[in-house]
Amino acid sequence: MITIQKAALKAASRFAAKRDVRYYMIGVYVQATATETRLIATDGHTMLIHRSKTENTHAWDGIIPLDTVTAILKHKSPYEKRDTYLPVELSECGGTEARIDHAGHAFIFKPVDGKFPDYARVIPKTVSGEAACYQTDYLQRVNDAAIDLGNAKQAGFVMGYNGTGAALCHINDDCLAIVMPLRQDMIPVGPAGFDWARTAP
Repeated sequence: MITIQKAALKAASRFAAKRDVRYYMIGVYVQATATETRLIATDGHTMLIHRSKTENTHAWDGIIPLDTVTAILKHKSPYEKRDTYLPVELSECGGTEARIDHAGHAFIFKPVDGKFPDYARVIPKTVSGEAACYQTDYLQRVNDAAIDLGNAKQAGFVMGYNGTGAALCHINDDCLAIVMPLRQDMIPVGPAGFDWARTAP
């Protein structure tokens, strides 16, 4: 059995691609060992990585499809708390299916048949502190994930600016997010286009 923190699953799902030719990104990637479970999701512009210390009976490496994740998150228990853990069990179907049990309901699914990107290589080893511009909905995504994980009364997250490189967002010691900046040629802000505002109508 592999345990997954439901709050972390919700936070990660915000970063999964919704529609993409890279179908293996339309879901949440699970890396589980005997002592740790990691959840990773990305849409190519943002990424979240979360770890939790767990006691898993076996290792598992696979991608839960986003529609399965959505169904799990919609399923509520009257006794549910923020720190609810979901037991994830591989079914006895030749290894082609997996099963998640939550609040008395079983979710059977086929893990996405694809190789998830090497997420470790895009995590910056250093940040420059150089300011950059970011899409506001990307930053909101990180803040919502921080709220999912219990940081609602805190600042949310701390952002390590990195110029034209990927910014590193610290949500907590077990969770980080990556946000890619806007290219300068995509930023439609400049003084020349607002000459009309400097003169009376």
